[in-house]
Amino acid sequence: MAIITVSRKVGSWGETISKLAAEKLGYRVVTPEEFHRLAEACDSDFKKACSVFETEMPGGMIERFFLREPAYTSLFEALNFELAAGGDVVIWGRGAQIVLADQPGVFHVRVVAPFELRVRRIMERDSLDYEVAAGAVKRFDRQRRTMIEAIYHKDRSDWGLYDLVINTAHIANETAANMIFEAVKNIAMPPDWEDQKRQFKELGFAKRVESAIKLKLHTGPYRNIEVENKGKGRIILRGFITDKRSLDLALDIASGYPGVTEVENRLKEATLSF
Repeated sequence: MAIITVSRKVGSWGETISKLAAEKLGYRVVTPEEFHRLAEACDSDFKKACSVFETEMPGGMIERFFLREPAYTSLFEALNFELAAGGDVVIWGRGAQIVLADQPGVFHVRVVAPFELRVRRIMERDSLDYEVAAGAVKRFDRQRRTMIEAIYHKDRSDWGLYDLVINTAHIANETAANMIFEAVKNIAMPPDWEDQKRQFKELGFAKRVESAIKLKLHTGPYRNIEVENKGKGRIILRGFITDKRSLDLALDIASGYPGVTEVENRLKEATLSF
């Protein structure tokens, strides 16, 4: 059992390659669209907001959510951990290579190709002229780069984030899928996979509590709240809040969240002034 995250440039054939690898391994593929549906299913406010964005601001919708509402970032992180807890899964995008970085049993893949080659592929696939295809490739590259940099403050082109980087300029899809297959079959796995799955679930639970708090409290890079799960429903709140009212609200939300049995408060009050 293992988890694979796949970051890919548009036109690199990363989707096709990861699907082929998943078939060889007997794994399930989780696309951004499925991620979206999972998020809608567990948060009614998110679902309502989705309807507004789909109607008023088509294009780059999920990226706009990330930038607008930190609670949704925590929600998507929770979903990453929960999917990882099931094992045997390939997760596309959504910063999964960062959320699940350094986690045992997780293999990170990046699929790339030169810009001009990617443009030609999109031209052929979608019957587009060069200018339209090139504009689409640049736009997708920019949106994905902006999302990762704005939310996680990481450069997704940092090769240190990945265990395997595949350039498909001279590698066939089947060959690339075999590379992933062979690598994943030989990675070091945690000695107790059931214990690791439990840890993934605990990390996911902490992120769900974190999301619930952030839906009600304004947070940001300099005034953030993080939740740590100590197991058996015991959590720790860390970070900064503006006043006692915010502190009380955070504690009320956390203690009232289903499954929470104990809340340890390590929040600090901090008022920013410029």
